[in-house]
Amino acid sequence: TVTNTNVNDADCDGVPTSEDCDDNDATVTNTNVNDADCDGVPTSEDCDDNDATVTNTNVNDADCDGVPTSEDCDDNDATVTNTNVNDADCDGVPTSEDCDDNDATVTNTNINDADCDGVPTSEDCDDNDATVTNTNINDADCDGVPTSEDCDDNDATVTNTNVNDADCDGVPTSEDCDDNDATVTNTNVNDADCDGVPTSEDCDDNDATVTNTNVNDADCDGVPTAEDCDDNDATNTNSNVNDADCDGVPTSEDCDDNDATVTNTNVNDADCDGVPTSEDCDDNDATVTNTNVNDADCDGVPTSEDCNDNDATVTNTNVNDADCDGVPTSEDCDDNDATVTNTNVNDADCDGVPTSEDCDDNDATVTNTNVNDADCDGVPTSEDCDDNDATITNTNVNDADCDGVPTSEDCDDNDATVTNTNVNDADCDGVPTSEDCDDNDATVTNTNVNDADCDGVPTSEDCNDNDATVTNTNVNDADCDGVPTSEDCDDNDATVTNTNVNDADCDGVPTSEDCDDNDATVTNTNVNDADCDGVPTSEDCDDNDATVTNTNVNDADCDGVPTSEDCDDNDATVTDTNVNDADCDGVPASEDCDDNDATIGTICEGLIEVRKTASYTGSQVGDIIFYTIEVENIGDVPLFDLVLIDTFLDANGNTMTLSTEPQFTGASQNSPEGQLQIGEIATYLATYQISQQAISSGGVSNSVWAGASTPFDTIVSDISDDDDDFDGNMVDDPTITIFDCLVIYNEFSPNGDGVNDTFVITCIEDFPGNTLEVYNRWGNLVYKTVDYKNDWAGISNGRSTITQSKELPVGTYYYVLDVKDGSTPKTGWLYIQR
Repeated sequence: TVTNTNVNDADCDGVPTSEDCDDNDATVTNTNVNDADCDGVPTSEDCDDNDATVTNTNVNDADCDGVPTSEDCDDNDATVTNTNVNDADCDGVPTSEDCDDNDATVTNTNINDADCDGVPTSEDCDDNDATVTNTNINDADCDGVPTSEDCDDNDATVTNTNVNDADCDGVPTSEDCDDNDATVTNTNVNDADCDGVPTSEDCDDNDATVTNTNVNDADCDGVPTAEDCDDNDATNTNSNVNDADCDGVPTSEDCDDNDATVTNTNVNDADCDGVPTSEDCDDNDATVTNTNVNDADCDGVPTSEDCNDNDATVTNTNVNDADCDGVPTSEDCDDNDATVTNTNVNDADCDGVPTSEDCDDNDATVTNTNVNDADCDGVPTSEDCDDNDATITNTNVNDADCDGVPTSEDCDDNDATVTNTNVNDADCDGVPTSEDCDDNDATVTNTNVNDADCDGVPTSEDCNDNDATVTNTNVNDADCDGVPTSEDCDDNDATVTNTNVNDADCDGVPTSEDCDDNDATVTNTNVNDADCDGVPTSEDCDDNDATVTNTNVNDADCDGVPTSEDCDDNDATVTDTNVNDADCDGVPASEDCDDNDATIGTICEGLIEVRKTASYTGSQVGDIIFYTIEVENIGDVPLFDLVLIDTFLDANGNTMTLSTEPQFTGASQNSPEGQLQIGEIATYLATYQISQQAISSGGVSNSVWAGASTPFDTIVSDISDDDDDFDGNMVDDPTITIFDCLVIYNEFSPNGDGVNDTFVITCIEDFPGNTLEVYNRWGNLVYKTVDYKNDWAGISNGRSTITQSKELPVGTYYYVLDVKDGSTPKTGWLYIQR
């Protein structure tokens, strides 16, 4: 019933040979599927699934470097074994010193800058408050007032400045009567010349020697206000004493000494009525202003009209009765002769012809009557064209219609309403021959008045009124150039045919390009100047905003910082200047270690760190060991002239030679060989082909010394470490490669924590009878034993200068191990770290 075969299943356990972890033992049914080395750790979790002795897993340690994921600074890189214990952001700065231990890009420390604001403690006005970045440089009391301006730079409560107050007395310089003397606090406010007389009262407030006041003498002319005729005019020194109204007329003579506009005097005019005494009808009564001029008897009738101007009782006048005969002038036939009393009633011209018959009753020399000549024009009624109108003396002889046009010339002598003549109007159409466009055709009434060429276009509108073939008009084209007035740039000049179509201001610049198409004096164009501000587009910082006239000439990024001073003239957000910071690193020149190198800040310290790791393909003669050397610039200045010196020893301390010396392969910031920028790592590679000497000694030890120069002509150096930061010491360990079982671990930490508490030599139990001696650096024996069992915890059992059973102090010691196999005793150093 059992048909299983041992073909492909040697132990017949049902697991194929290719998968069976032990195909010679049927009790072992583990398979190498998902566990290539059959160590019980799944392939997905096994740190080395080809080595059954390695059972470390990547659970909680992704890169299998022995550092837990929760503490590993980079759990994807096994070469990085830095932990976040005491360095949360893994930037190499301890938590207690890191200004921001949550941000690896921030490596500032609180050493010499407690509040981490970038201002050194010695200069920080408040080193416990990061928001306060004021420094005491040029402001000793940190009150915000510069030392050169602070009235008291040792007292922060005093913020008065000597700007505009040189003597710090609280009175501004512009107002201080003496700004060099703090005891003088008089001001020129209301006393410009500082003479103690207020400006409002000082006669001359610009001259301290003049202390006269305008109190009671407004114009400062020496005449008291109460007496000064014009106390606002210093040139007027007249007084009202004996001239109350100040009009220049003495009170005793002034007709009204209370009214300066009245300058009449009572001299030769006793009643002051303006009429001289010699002419005044009553010079004692100002209400009587009648004069005897043209009225000698003062009866109110003018001399020229008074029938008797020497008798005031006679008031008859020659007005309307020139001869004073009692007949009104209008009726008196001779009003210049009092003896003639005939009247013109019914005989207006007094010629003896009754008014009703008198052809001219206003002319005594005309005695014609209207009998048979009704209009008295001398034309008999039978021939008179109008015997009711004396102005018409035309007769119907040779003028039948009495229209004043002779029959031979009258266009119609039977119709008086037609007075047209054929004289100068041959066709009698009412248009004079000189004006008639055709004087032989009465139907043509066009005239050349206002149309010289008779083309129907008025002269005032005709572009050429001498050429009937030209009918263009100046209506809407004043200069007749064919361009409408509304479009013509100059409609008074026919030679100008430019139009305002697409050029509103007619300045020759198209509307689309004209900066102001309503102003012909503006011919700027927006071609190469979009905002028309006069700054070319290629130079304008904002060619869409005319209020912005900044140019990129000498300021490429238009940030207001000149190119010669701008730290980055291609980035407008960078407004840092090289004024007082030549390398633009944010560190003032006065504080910068090298203000010509932006990579050099204020600490100015050069530091270097070297790490050396090894990997190999096997441990037999001819196999290759590959050494990787990393040199990192951990200081804050660049380094140059970097050199490496390699030390290569076998396990017995004998000098050996690398197969290929360290070769430069590149740098993280692309610096050339021999140079390192701040934070840059240079990588070198070296190899060694394993020899019999190395095998016989049990291993090899390799370390490298690196040295470089700083900009300050100092040398920084470091010896390589094996990149194991969990070996319990801070010493730079050589990179050791072991080829046999006997390995001496030359560092241990006997502090009772259960980790690395004793001096360990692997496989020592294979060498019974071995002897171990340990000496301090002075050569004193501090420990000795036979048949060592990896149990020494750094306790002395010496017999000389070191007390027995006493813990040895931290430090370096030297061992001698004789395994009693005939080989040379093994010697070397060990380090105790508690």
